[in-house]
Amino acid sequence: MSKFLIFGLLFFVSTAKLFAQVNSQEFLDGKFWNLNLVNNSPIGKYKDGLKNDFVKVNSVGLALSYFFNPLYNSSINNKVFLGLELGFSNKQQEKFRFMPIDRDCYIGHNEYWTNVLLRYRPNTFVAKFSPYIETFFGPRMFNSKIMIRNEESEAIKFKGFVSSTINFGLNVGCGYKISSNYNSTTYLDVNLGYNQANSVKIIDRNLVGIDQNNTIVEGRKVLEPQSIFLKIGITRYLVGR
Repeated sequence: MSKFLIFGLLFFVSTAKLFAQVNSQEFLDGKFWNLNLVNNSPIGKYKDGLKNDFVKVNSVGLALSYFFNPLYNSSINNKVFLGLELGFSNKQQEKFRFMPIDRDCYIGHNEYWTNVLLRYRPNTFVAKFSPYIETFFGPRMFNSKIMIRNEESEAIKFKGFVSSTINFGLNVGCGYKISSNYNSTTYLDVNLGYNQANSVKIIDRNLVGIDQNNTIVEGRKVLEPQSIFLKIGITRYLVGR
């Protein structure tokens, strides 16, 4: 964790100094939104708790966020922007079988979140590169479920539950300008972040079984999610809004 933070801060400082453009007369200090692909990689005990012969621990998802400048109508050149993010990710599972049910079974650990974000942008002028550092927090839901493929080859939910918690984290990134016109400027964004959450319950694949009444029993375990994530996406700044 400490190595990640040090690397992220050094990256942010170096890009902020290297690519800052102060000669531009056009500000990007209003509203903007971004859409990102998210690759989430669990670490530490959380990774160990998810990992087994049937589970791929990495997950892929989408995140959509919207930012605004709370001091846009003032005379201050504000560089801190407030935003809201909605996102989800899905861990791809390999199928397994256990008797007496002779059908393909799957276990899924989907995640959904709503985060409040604070983004600091040292350069609010139009420039080729736009570095930033961001912190966030908010509710995160983990949907753990067992899926069974029926005779019509349709995957149906057999068992499952939702566990909610609070998550928080930090990420650093940089955008590369790819287009600009009279009402918007678009950047290709790449950012790397760290995410942590309070304890949640998920289904434990190693404890799934059949009881004496031939009923599926889903064993549960408690984990504290920790992960490093990579986001790649598009950010569009609305000029003069």
